Amino acid sequence: MLRRVLRILARIERGAPLALNGTVFFFGQCLMLSESSVLFFLVVSAMLFSFFVGKSVALWRIALPLSIGCLSIVLLRGGSPHLEHRQKDLSLLVSLEQGLRYRQPGGVEATAKVLHVIQSDRTSEQLLGKQILIRAKDLPWRNSGTWQEGDVVFVRGDFIPLHGDALSLSYEGSLVRKGIVGRFRTRFASRAVAKKQNVFGNIRRTIISRVRTLLGNTEGTGLFLSLLVGKRDTLRKSTDEAFRTTGLSHVLVVSGFHVSMVFLFFLWLFRVFRSYAYTYLGVLPPSSFEMWGALFISFCFVGLCGFEPSSLRACVALALFCVARMLGGRALSWGAWTSSLVILCCFWPACILDLGIQYTYAALCAILLVQGRDPLEVRLSETKREKLKKYFQISTGATIATGLVSLFHFGTFPLLGFILNPLLAPLFVLIGTKLGYLALGLHVVGIDSQGVGLGVCRDLLSWIKELVLYVSRIY
Repeated sequence: MLRRVLRILARIERGAPLALNGTVFFFGQCLMLSESSVLFFLVVSAMLFSFFVGKSVALWRIALPLSIGCLSIVLLRGGSPHLEHRQKDLSLLVSLEQGLRYRQPGGVEATAKVLHVIQSDRTSEQLLGKQILIRAKDLPWRNSGTWQEGDVVFVRGDFIPLHGDALSLSYEGSLVRKGIVGRFRTRFASRAVAKKQNVFGNIRRTIISRVRTLLGNTEGTGLFLSLLVGKRDTLRKSTDEAFRTTGLSHVLVVSGFHVSMVFLFFLWLFRVFRSYAYTYLGVLPPSSFEMWGALFISFCFVGLCGFEPSSLRACVALALFCVARMLGGRALSWGAWTSSLVILCCFWPACILDLGIQYTYAALCAILLVQGRDPLEVRLSETKREKLKKYFQISTGATIATGLVSLFHFGTFPLLGFILNPLLAPLFVLIGTKLGYLALGLHVVGIDSQGVGLGVCRDLLSWIKELVLYVSRIY
């Protein structure tokens, strides 16, 4: 009986891998809502048995998402602190986990971690080590005008706990899933008194400061920085709305699309370098040099952009591909799809409920369904026309998938995305990321000391942005 069930599951996996992987994952996420320790023990036991005793790949592929999905829900429900009482006139020493964000005119917000509570009591001490959302409106933020990610500052104000359900689709639910326990309405903010040392954070701050010094703190510079290092704090709400209406909102956030483009570019670059090294130097680097070099560069790029879940997902999936290739096996696309989502849920439980993750996984599902093979596999027999046809098919599939997510959340389907996505999305990544880092490198080594190349990238992106705004107004 068990063999027959496994054969049926294997057929389903070959014929409709999305149905099996998706069903298994969602069932695993919902299974432990009752927080039943007995049920959790049974699922983990099945996973261990299939790994150490059983040799069925299908059973392992089912037990792993089930167990990790259950574990993520347990961590989410059991580990999330519940602070019930509002506390007034608190003085906190916090470190900024992200830079300032301008949500509305006259108001700013930033995510911070509480390091110390001044004049604390038993209730306020519960905030130690927790993340809060610092908010202020109509406040002269002279002291915080230079705040950056990693700064340690003093703030004083009122703490308001969050009461949202972590498993809901609401904005408060998304904050709870990110580990934020409440809002902090700020009345006073000091200048930075110290900085937390972080290699990627320091490099990111240096890049942002250098680019803004050369190009000014305009929206065009903000668009350039959003593609370069994921800094989106100077983009206007009208710009966000225009890109969402035209189906291009995914290019404003560093996601799997950007990481994949960076990975494939450096994969090609290292492949060319390997060929030239053998031709002119007589040295042939190992074949794994291409993949691991491209993966390392992609990881550094994600680090500079702040390790957002959508971009981290792409790095995890690419790492799984590289490991499979190194072990001599065939990289299973749907296995990487499920495994990367499972790994993300270990760090960010119930992340599938967040909009950004839904966008990136919907697009990835569409790409895998349309492509139908290993994304890193190169078919030399394909003509340019076949490659172009495949590109438009993939773009259309990704647009439909992300459009359905937009339809569910916002009630609109971006029809313009069918035209603009295949034409403009690669241009944004080419100019803002690839050419942007090339121009930045030329500036750092002194070849372009005035930052002319950076200015050209900024101007090209601004021109394309104005085109998108014009098309959205007509639409």
